[in-house]
Order: sequence, then C-alpha cells, then structure tokens
Amino acid sequence: MLGLWFMQRWAVYAYVGLVFFNQGYLTQQGEWNALLLIPQGLIMVLALAYVDPYARALARQLVRWLKHQLWGLTVAYMVGIHNFWKEDDTTPDEIGLQDEVIEVQRDTGDKD
Repeated sequence: MLGLWFMQRWAVYAYVGLVFFNQGYLTQQGEWNALLLIPQGLIMVLALAYVDPYARALARQLVRWLKHQLWGLTVAYMVGIHNFWKEDDTTPDEIGLQDEVIEVQRDTGDKD
C-alpha cells in the first residue's frame, strides 16, 4: 500500500495483479459483484495514467488530486463499507419456519 501511495511503478502493477486475483477468487467463491469493480477500476485507471511517462503535467496534477480523494474511499472500502451489498442468505422457507417457532413460543410462553 505504501508503494501505491507513492505511485511506484512496481506497486501499481502489483495492485493490478492483485485486483485480477481478487476478482478470480470472488468468482470462484460465488460472491462476485460488479459493484465491487467500481473503486478498484477507478484506482487502476488513475494509477496507470499517473505512471505513464507520456502523461501531460495537467493530467498528472489531476490524477494526483483524484488519488488523494479516492484514497479515503479505498480505505473505507477495505475496512468494510462494501458489506452494504452483501446478500442475505435467508430463504422464504427459513422465514416461514422462524415465524412458526415464534408463534409456538408465544402460545407456550416459552422464551427460549
């Protein structure tokens, strides 16, 4: 992460490789979501544009400013805000069973 912060070329390429590895792993686990690509894709595009030796000075300043703005979003994403899109594993049958258990507990006066 420190190399990516200082925009070292090796760190940018390592980040791109880790993003592809992460997407492959999530696909294999069945937890892939297209919304997860948004912050990672933005960081990759901006980082690759920043390390490009032919980028103009204005583009470098813009990328530097956006890098600082997106850094906070990246940290929040890694900490766990992305769990907002996590799906609930409860099926309608399980909900029906839970309702029946609650009704039985009400009828018998049992709290456990």
